[in-house]
Amino acid sequence: MQAPLIDIRKFRKERKLTQVVFDKQLGYTHAYISNIEKGKEPITDNFLDKLHEAFGIDVEPYKSYNQKVTPESELNDISDKEYLAKLRLELEDMTRKYIEQIEKHNRCMEEKEALYRRLVAQTDPGRQ
Repeated sequence: MQAPLIDIRKFRKERKLTQVVFDKQLGYTHAYISNIEKGKEPITDNFLDKLHEAFGIDVEPYKSYNQKVTPESELNDISDKEYLAKLRLELEDMTRKYIEQIEKHNRCMEEKEALYRRLVAQTDPGRQ
C-alpha cells in the first residue's frame, strides 16, 4: 500500500498561513512552494524535513524511502496503465523526432562537404 501524499496547500491553509509566510518559515522561494502546491514540483525528503522542523509534524510516512514503487505488472488502476501507455507513445515520438533531426543534420553536413569540394574544384582545379 502506498503512503498518502501530503496536500501542502491544504496544510498551509489549515494553519491560515499565506504563501509568503509559509515560504519564509520553510526557507524556500515563493515560486517553489507555489509549484509544489500545483504539483509541478515533487515533495522532496529535504522539504519534508524542513516541514518537520518548522511545524513539528511527523513526516516519516511521506518520505521517499517509505514509498512503495508499484511495478507495472501490479497496476490495477486503468488510469495508471493508460498513463504509462501515453508516456511510452510520447517517448517513441520524441525518439523518432530526435532521429529525424540527426538524419537532417547528417544530410546537411554531407551537402556542406559536397559544396566545399565543388568550390575547391572551381577555384583550384588541380587540388582535387
